[in-house]
Amino acid sequence: HINELASIFAVRVLAYAAMSNHLHLALEFDSSWMDDWTDVECLDRWPHLYCPADYSEQQKANRITAWLGQPDRIAQIRVRLASVSEFMKCL
Repeated sequence: HINELASIFAVRVLAYAAMSNHLHLALEFDSSWMDDWTDVECLDRWPHLYCPADYSEQQKANRITAWLGQPDRIAQIRVRLASVSEFMKCL
């Protein structure tokens, strides 16, 4: 699950240790990594994190299309995809 999330976020997992009751992570975040992401690429990552499981591919595409007209929403998603807090929340 850690690798799946790392592929969505602008994060590199350097090391981890799974203990019996907690987890240690060494992470590297750099928001400049997403500079090459287009708005569509950025928005395409978001439904992998927060989308109802029963959404069809068409519903996901419609959601992304609607968000393309909302630059403030795109900026907010970019910030959250480079956030250690958001990463840990999803983990």
